[in-house]
Amino acid sequence: SWFDVELEGLYSSPFCDGADLYINGELIEHLEIPSYISKIPQYAFLDCGSLKSVVIPGSIKKISDCAFFGCTSLEKVVIKSGVENIQGSVFYGCTSLKEIDIPNTVTYIDNNAFSDCTSLENIILPDKLSYISDSIFDGCTSLKSITIPASVKEIRFNAFLYCESLEEINYLGSVEEWNAIKKSGRYNANCNAFVVRCTDGVVKISKWQ
Repeated sequence: SWFDVELEGLYSSPFCDGADLYINGELIEHLEIPSYISKIPQYAFLDCGSLKSVVIPGSIKKISDCAFFGCTSLEKVVIKSGVENIQGSVFYGCTSLKEIDIPNTVTYIDNNAFSDCTSLENIILPDKLSYISDSIFDGCTSLKSITIPASVKEIRFNAFLYCESLEEINYLGSVEEWNAIKKSGRYNANCNAFVVRCTDGVVKISKWQ
């Protein structure tokens, strides 16, 4: 099975440089991974040129590093309940990605998971995250709205770097809880002014200087 192959680096993927995915001679644009699959190895679909949508079953607990890195045609991802861990750079450079559903079973999303997803406009983060990783949305230049759960206690370095279209964060806690979150001094680097809509009020964040 392809999902049992262990690739060793960015250039070990057979899809490197934009090759298409074929199964039994059929070009695959819409991939629904079967529920008997228990893992997606690192670099599994790196640079795959044909994928437009992917459904990931809950039988997969961890989506490994760079699994869909550089899939520039990928527009929609559905992650089913049961998935727990999204590793680093999984969707890095998926420049056509507009829609992603993340279930509340996900408790960990690593660095750069959505970096340079330049078509992504909004995202809802799962309600068990304890922190927002470094550079998670770095270069998401179309991102307008992010929903952040009250479980988040820290927003790390360059989390929203170059999110120049960001207009609002919908924070599912109070103003006091938002202010208590540990925030890197560069969490909103190169962002314009935006607002944080809390359950009991609004916080205005000034343009990064």
